[in-house]
Parts: sequence; structure tokens; C-alpha cells
Amino acid sequence: MVHKKIHKLPNSIRILKRVWSNLSAQSRNSLYGLLIIMLLSGVAEIVSIGSLIPFLSLITNPEKIWNNPFIEKYAEIFNLTSPSQMIIPAAIFLGVASTVSGITRITNLWLNGKVCAKIGRSISTKCFTKTIYQPYSYHIFTNSSEIISSVTKEISLFVAFINAYLIVISSFITSVCLMFTLLIFNWEISITSFTLFIIVYGIIIRISSFKLDSIGKSNVRASRLQVRVVQEALGAIRDILLERNQNYFLKHFILQEGKLRDLEAESKFIKGVPRYIFEILIMISISLFTIIIRSDSFSNNYSDLIVLLGLFAIVAQKLLPNFQQAYSSWGTIRDCSAAVESILYL
Repeated sequence: MVHKKIHKLPNSIRILKRVWSNLSAQSRNSLYGLLIIMLLSGVAEIVSIGSLIPFLSLITNPEKIWNNPFIEKYAEIFNLTSPSQMIIPAAIFLGVASTVSGITRITNLWLNGKVCAKIGRSISTKCFTKTIYQPYSYHIFTNSSEIISSVTKEISLFVAFINAYLIVISSFITSVCLMFTLLIFNWEISITSFTLFIIVYGIIIRISSFKLDSIGKSNVRASRLQVRVVQEALGAIRDILLERNQNYFLKHFILQEGKLRDLEAESKFIKGVPRYIFEILIMISISLFTIIIRSDSFSNNYSDLIVLLGLFAIVAQKLLPNFQQAYSSWGTIRDCSAAVESILYL
């Protein structure tokens, strides 16, 4: 009855809508609050990256930034008479902005875990309550190993599903804020690099989506079969000891355990590969942008070139883990969709 639903092609958006409809008002409010923290984290990233520009400019070309009208007003208010006196305040502001950005991201990470744990506890309790209140006929015709697997292991996959969606949203917000910062200073590099990243990730997602769906379904099947083997072995332990046929159950347990570990390794490999592809892509991009910019508007202004490349390098260094987190979490969503769907139909 349940397993027929699992074999349908999981639609993560459709499943997410069903998950949302099963959440309590309190859980929804917690998610809204978490979204606000994500937005604040993104704004903090913009301020943090933005504060890097004047700091690098003061080091490479202090006279140029000193002639900026805003800087002239700032210098007059604080009685600063030379560009060298601006370096310490700029460094302090950069340090404070980076600290605030780090604290908001740590807070976001902590709240993410707490909210997911709270939702998992609520859904687990709801599933178990619904199960034990089912009529006797339901328990006769439903394999208990499926129920045990759903209420225990598959709840963990449900929590991983929610956590993965939150990470995708958080990574998307942070990435957009980082690209917006780069867009302010050089729109050509920003649009080109962002488009390139999206195209490459789109190709990778397209290639791996079917495989991850298959892994998710196989994972649910192997997990339930393993629970069934353990349950049957413990239920017939007296006969097993008398007939000495432990090897029969051991063989089936090892078979399912091997499948689970192989599926886990394959899933981790698919989720981890893009990181190394993008490390190569980022270094190639920096090299190409250096050649293009060097032969264009920055040909006689090395200080601006250094500042722009420094900004691009920092943004790329921050974007890489965000893109990787988003992709890995998307893989987790595809992995866990079948398990989440089985819980919703329990």
C-alpha cells in the first residue's frame, strides 16, 4: 500500500507543498523568523565585501580614494590629514563588518539546526500517533518493518530534507547578495561569471538528477528490507539457534547493508564532484578576466586592476562553498524525496 506511492517519480516541489501543509503554525512562524535571519546574513555579506574595496584602495592607490568627496567629508569630521591615517579606521571597519557577517551566519546555522530538530520531533510524534491509532485491520495488512523504518530512519531523512531546503534558500540569498556586490563595482564580470556558474551547475544538475532519484528510492527499499531481516531474525531467534541457520539471515543482512553503504558512497561522490570542477573554473576565470581587463580599461591603472581582482577572488572564495552547499543540498533533497513521500502517505 505504501510502497506503491514510493515508486512514483518524486516531485520535490510537490512534496515540499505537502510538507508545508503538515507543519504546525508554530513551525511555520519559526521558518519565517529563520528567513529574516537569512536576509540579514545576506545584507551583512554585502557590507563585509563592500568594506574590502576602500581598504584595498587605500593600500594600492591612497591618493585616488583620498580625493573622493565622501572620504574628504569623513576626513574633515575626524580631523584626518593624510591617506595613511585612513588605513587603521578602514581596517577596523573591515574587521567589524566581517565579524558581524560571521556571527549572523553562525546564528543562521544554529537556528537552522534547532528549527529542523523541532519540525522533525513534531512530524515523528504525529506519524507515531497516527500509526498507533489506526484500526487493527490496518496493522494486519501493513508490514511492521515499513512502519518501523518510517518512524525511525526515514524521519531522519525527513529532517535532512527540510534542512537541505533551508540551506538551498540560505545559499541562494547569500549568493545573490555577493553577486550584487560584485555587480556594483563591475557589471560585466558579475553577469559573465554568474551566468557561467549557473550554466555549469544547470548541466551538472540535469545529468545527476535521475541518478539521485534512483539512489533515493533504492535507499528506502534497502533500508526497509534490512529492518525486516533484523525483525524476522529476532522474532525467530529460538528456531535460528536450534537449526543453526544464522548464515541465512546474516547473508541477507550483509546484502542490504552493502547496498546501503554503496548508495551512500555514490551519493556523496555525485554531490562532491562539482566543488572540484568549480575550483578549476574559478582559477581559469580569474586568469581570463585578468587578460581581458589588462588589455581594456585598466591597462594603465594597475591599482584598480589589483582591487578588482582582489574583490573577484574574495567573492569567488565565498561563492564556491555557497554553490557547493546548494548543490549538495539539492542532491540531498532528491535523495530524501522518496522517504519523505512515504512518511506523508503513512
